[in-house]
Amino acid sequence: MYVLPKGSTGFAPLFGALLLVSPPAWAEEAPAADPPPITIVKDGGVADTYRREGAAFAAYGPDEKQPAAPSEAVEDRALRALSKAGDIELVALKSEPGVPANLSCGSACVGGYPVSGRVPVRAVQELAFVRGTVADWLAGKAEPAGACLPVFGHAVKYSHDSYRYEVLLAYNCGQYRILRGGVPVAEGSATDPPGKGGIDALLRAG
Repeated sequence: MYVLPKGSTGFAPLFGALLLVSPPAWAEEAPAADPPPITIVKDGGVADTYRREGAAFAAYGPDEKQPAAPSEAVEDRALRALSKAGDIELVALKSEPGVPANLSCGSACVGGYPVSGRVPVRAVQELAFVRGTVADWLAGKAEPAGACLPVFGHAVKYSHDSYRYEVLLAYNCGQYRILRGGVPVAEGSATDPPGKGGIDALLRAG
């Protein structure tokens, strides 16, 4: 207890004594720093997100901090669809060098070229042969040879997941063309085009 000196009115010394008392601990604390950022992943990208008391979440930073997943090659997608398709057809086409495809010719054509013959592929061995042949064609994903005019005389037609695929094969140039939903989506070439004898045999047998 504080005792007033004799003859003192009491207020001034009491006020001075109170000033000597240490301030409470909370008065000396520094303002709280912002919490460290947390990272969220949304729609294939990354953003740094900060949260301050009394404020909503706010996102900062570019989404390109996380690289996008590599897209699947057209050839790989076509092969994956072929492995699951159940309505595979081998098609013989009428094609001439330098004559462009007519993509508006309708059901009488495949890949824009008139059909001269077609045969469904159903037997297990035949399915394995056709799938293996197309896989060998598309394996290299090489650029088509520019000096050669392709004659697309064969095609493999099938559908999967509501899309129609047509893989056109030109044995004279070793060149292929892939159509998805009636639209050309890829072209390439194979160094040693496989399967012509087997495809022609299946077409004759059908």
